[in-house]
Amino acid sequence: MCRPVHKILLIILLGLLGVGVGVLTWMGLTHRRRRRQLARLATEADLRFSADEPFDLVGRYGDFAAVSAGHSPRAENMLSGRRGRWRFRVFDYTLEVGHGPGRVLRRHSVMIAETDVNLPGMLLWHGEDLQQAPLAARYPTGRIGPWRVIDEKGGAEVLAEALAEIAHEPVSVQTQGGAVMLCCGRRLAPARMCGWIDGALSALEWARTRLPA
Repeated sequence: MCRPVHKILLIILLGLLGVGVGVLTWMGLTHRRRRRQLARLATEADLRFSADEPFDLVGRYGDFAAVSAGHSPRAENMLSGRRGRWRFRVFDYTLEVGHGPGRVLRRHSVMIAETDVNLPGMLLWHGEDLQQAPLAARYPTGRIGPWRVIDEKGGAEVLAEALAEIAHEPVSVQTQGGAVMLCCGRRLAPARMCGWIDGALSALEWARTRLPA
């Protein structure tokens, strides 16, 4: 009487194993395809590409809210270059929020742009990316458009106006010294990456000339 049950359980287990292998294979193929697409994009756009992140960006920019919002961070598939006054790096960023059964894996597209001007410190966190928002974004001092804002020296309105054209993506932004971090709440497709980079850098340059010192 038990043998049919054992056979059914064995079939179920083999089925689940097959599904798991299939999912892992699909994820691996998707990851490799994205890496190839970004490498080709870098060649076409005169950018540098690195499959791994060689600059310890997580360590260097650990004080930024998007980096400190979780644990086990990983940066990869990095595009880097320079446009005018801005040196920039764009990369796939993954981190985990929570532990155990409630653990959430978050995937972002992140840009770090640096200039020679000391910018006022501020944080604008997009309202569409609040589910796992860092602690700082949960207690804003104000709101502008889709962003929750922490702004001690003024300038958030200028930055929000500058970023309005790319606000259809859930992009959060933080400034510290001469560095700006833009964190998109979802990972951008390679086909849209160049447009997003150009739009973000144009917005930052516009804001740079208008922000208070």
